[in-house]
Amino acid sequence: MSNNNNIYSEIINQPHYIVYGDGRAVEMEHRVRNLGNIEDIARRVTESHPQTMHNIAEIGGGSVSVTVRRREGQAHRIQYATTTQLKKLKFSTRFEVIEVGDDKWLSPTFNSGRGDTSNHFSLEWVVPDGLKLFITFRVCEYLQEDDTHSAYEIINCFLHCKLAGNPADIESPMWRILPTGNVYDNSKVCFGEAFDNNQRTLIETTRSNIDLFYSTPWNADLLENRREQAINVFRFNIDTNKQLAPLGDLKDNLMTFVNNDLALYNINP
Repeated sequence: MSNNNNIYSEIINQPHYIVYGDGRAVEMEHRVRNLGNIEDIARRVTESHPQTMHNIAEIGGGSVSVTVRRREGQAHRIQYATTTQLKKLKFSTRFEVIEVGDDKWLSPTFNSGRGDTSNHFSLEWVVPDGLKLFITFRVCEYLQEDDTHSAYEIINCFLHCKLAGNPADIESPMWRILPTGNVYDNSKVCFGEAFDNNQRTLIETTRSNIDLFYSTPWNADLLENRREQAINVFRFNIDTNKQLAPLGDLKDNLMTFVNNDLALYNINP
């Protein structure tokens, strides 16, 4: 037995016995294992348990979440993932007339036309109810050479979505991609322009590159077998250019995938 005045080291150095109901008795042993200094421990915890801060800013009406992942080899280098909910997409591209029976509508081709300006429009597609669309940037922070302030460098960009009312989407690492051009099957965006890495803060870096994302022309290089799905999802009135509801069940037109980068940062807004 020990009294309450004993310090922890004295308590664990005393014998500890466990007696079972069948009469067996065992002695517990304690051991000390070196875990390194506190900075090493903090780094390992951060590596295995990404820390996410939700709703720390708003860009274009969408909330921004930031996940801190890990320190890199050199001092003062940290990786982040900034995830922003997008309310719309902008299509500046050629559109084609789709005819199904008596129904007609406009759908983006994600093709610039290379000088052919016929049927070229700039239209906004508002994310429909029941769908949540996100853009995620992987960002490295490091100190400038003069050590006076941080600089931010974007590594990758991902465009991904989930069905808001689908438990299988909400409770799993599974994501979906819209049937657009410029996006690989793992949701990585093929950026036509170099990222803007000249901003002074993480949020301004995110904001500037979302603006760049919206201004970058689309192309059809990665559309491949998604064309039929694109025709069903992106529909505009042929006379007024007003956005029309998707044709059929939305989830049937969205490809599923699991992205190791998104899983690494535990991205699940």
